[in-house]
Amino acid sequence: MHDLFHAYILLGPLEETQKEAIKIAKTANCLEKNDGFCDYCKNCVKIEKGVFADLVEVKPEGSSVKIESIRDIIFDSYLSPVEGKKKVYVIYEADKMTLEAQNSILKTLEEPPSQSIFILLSENIKNIIPTVISRCRVIERAKPFKKYTFDKDFVDKLFKVIIEKSLPYEKLDFFNQITNLDDKEAVLEFLSTLYRDVLVAKTNSKVKIVNEEYQDVIKNIANRLCIEEVLKIMDKINKTIEYVKSRGNENIGLFNLLLALWR
Repeated sequence: MHDLFHAYILLGPLEETQKEAIKIAKTANCLEKNDGFCDYCKNCVKIEKGVFADLVEVKPEGSSVKIESIRDIIFDSYLSPVEGKKKVYVIYEADKMTLEAQNSILKTLEEPPSQSIFILLSENIKNIIPTVISRCRVIERAKPFKKYTFDKDFVDKLFKVIIEKSLPYEKLDFFNQITNLDDKEAVLEFLSTLYRDVLVAKTNSKVKIVNEEYQDVIKNIANRLCIEEVLKIMDKINKTIEYVKSRGNENIGLFNLLLALWR
């Protein structure tokens, strides 16, 4: 890992995001390597053991990460490192930061102190405000996404009604085509990966695009939507997937979702 950024959002299971946070902290403070980390120098060993003075962890108190905790690390971030090259702040369950806490850290993310790196760990990005997301590099450490392949004509129609907001009769015709698919849930999963790719494009993330063959469409959608709109659509898709899995009525779930996307 190189070209360190001033702020990251690490998405995925806690065990995986913790490992990634440790790698970033080592890379920022390794005494032997300028590109990556050695794992045996004094700083790397201390970071691994969790006794490095310039690695600060912030965890929820009760049900949320309080503004007082964020203010403490913001103040500290402008002070010189104690024993390393960079101060590294790891915020656990960052989606549980109160709105006040997120707004408090936003100014620092916009004009970050050069000696500090902020790492936000989360399994759910939807509760992190778009302005905070836009100031961070998003790295995903979830399980690999499954690739879905559809007939080209079907995909062309899907993109047409989403992007071009086509006429009502075209929407109805397309919905009828969807209801005849054997695996309707696959359409939902495909839309989930598609808008996840749109979010990656919006945040200039280094995360790998899932649907590389549709990069033009992804860029088109990204140019039309703000981050907040993308997050709302992702939330609708995920709720529809949950509805379909719990209720089993794929047609109603898909119809309501597509209506929302077409508006």
